Amino acid sequence: MGNRMPFVIAAMVQENLRGISVLGSLVAREVRQTLGSDLVNQIEGALRIGWIDTSVDRSVFAAIAEHTGAEGVGLVMQRTIRAQMDRPLFRPMLELATHVHMLKLEPVLSLTCKCFNLVHRNNGTLSFDRRATGYELLLTDAEPSTAADSTYMLAFAIAFQTAIRIAKPGATVSVASTDAARRNVRFTAAI
Repeated sequence: MGNRMPFVIAAMVQENLRGISVLGSLVAREVRQTLGSDLVNQIEGALRIGWIDTSVDRSVFAAIAEHTGAEGVGLVMQRTIRAQMDRPLFRPMLELATHVHMLKLEPVLSLTCKCFNLVHRNNGTLSFDRRATGYELLLTDAEPSTAADSTYMLAFAIAFQTAIRIAKPGATVSVASTDAARRNVRFTAAI
């Protein structure tokens, strides 16, 4: 990865910003004020298929956490992932997982990894592996400050959990370990 800046596709960051509406109008207004008009305008004015620096997306989740804690981060990310499942980028892959593979878990995990790798640039690669107690998702070669951001990693865990629940409604995903120096984050999926 070297010193390349990490990016997120603008459509996701825009959806995250829109997602603050689930927190109620007062909290949404407070989050927007915390972000500031310049950052909000940068997000809203970006071309959906363009790229936004990951630090901007991290700022969105930091502001959400500042006003609502982990619960708000989870609510916004769940809304974002559900909304993205109906968008042109992800809808065909979701249909493949549901119709061809009939909601089997491993194709959904594979889809989750592919979607992550489509949405993020220069911020690592997501893969999965079966373990005796469930599954492990491993983010390797992540940008160090991103991997060290516990709020952002919580948002990732909720995103993965929301996607996996397509096949396994009771699944939970959590951050198991972070090694920012080695640029790795390990998530466990309890099925």
